[in-house]
Amino acid sequence: MTIKDIARLAGVSVSTVSRVLNNHPDVSAPIRAQVLAVVEEHHFIPNTAARKLVQPQGNTIGVIRSGNGNPFYTPILSAIESELYSRGYSMCMRQIHYSEDELTYAAQLERAERLRGIILLGGRFDYTVEMVAPLSVPFVCCTHTNLFGDLPQDRYSSVTIDDEEAAYRAVEFLYHLGHRSIALLLPSTNDHSLGELRFHGYCRALETFGLPFDPSLIGLCGSYGLADAYRATLALVGSGASFTALFAISDLLATAAIRALHEKGLHVPRDCSVMGIDGLELTEYILPPLTTLVQPAAELGRQSVQLLSGLLDGGGEHRHILLETDFRAGASVAPPPW
Repeated sequence: MTIKDIARLAGVSVSTVSRVLNNHPDVSAPIRAQVLAVVEEHHFIPNTAARKLVQPQGNTIGVIRSGNGNPFYTPILSAIESELYSRGYSMCMRQIHYSEDELTYAAQLERAERLRGIILLGGRFDYTVEMVAPLSVPFVCCTHTNLFGDLPQDRYSSVTIDDEEAAYRAVEFLYHLGHRSIALLLPSTNDHSLGELRFHGYCRALETFGLPFDPSLIGLCGSYGLADAYRATLALVGSGASFTALFAISDLLATAAIRALHEKGLHVPRDCSVMGIDGLELTEYILPPLTTLVQPAAELGRQSVQLLSGLLDGGGEHRHILLETDFRAGASVAPPPW
């Protein structure tokens, strides 16, 4: 099969297929998905990659960064790069939109660059055996794990936090401050991903502390984008829902929420407390500084490389590591205004 065949099956031009395969930004998301679906279905390998297949395997580790606009990944990526180089590996990275399939890109990169292993920085939580079949080298999931798919745990490694427990801790903290009406801001409650896990933690905390679940307190923004979170918070306040605290499942969502609350005439934290998860450095410098649960970003990166290195050296086995979050007291949370 050639690039012309891919273009014909996808109903696009050869130049469009070429731009997609080279990850050019000037292709719309629907067209990109259309082309990649054909590429994946037919296990197409570009000629440049096919030529490399005759070369011996190198010492390169591939990193697929899902969600290229997310600043949370920056310190993780820095730690990955430093740890790889200290162990004698080189690194090849591909950045993709969070809606794109990281496994498709990983398989393409493996063949094109003759990778020894792969680190998936961010991605889906519902891998199946069929999805990972194109990968023939060990891989580690960094910041996510396969809680919704049927991929056996002895087929991959992961390093992440316990997302459900972190969300539980956030709500627990707000409850012990006296809050009894706690809103939630998240992309989706049933996306088989981070949002669903943290939604379960939120619901478990409500049940533990005897608080009723109120659907009117759930703000759905559809993505992790600042603009979407801002609009969802405006809609939540505009709906007339009454709450004294808002738990946003990421620091970026919390940052957008604070601005929206301010524009609605609500002071944070006097009128409404806001809490997040992640520990982004930038949220220490917004007004008010964000109260959040800090993920150990550098350790996530380092341990991902250590796991992968152990597998490549032949002495390691697949493991799944859960790291702890640390509480960071900002100024965005206070007791309710009673």
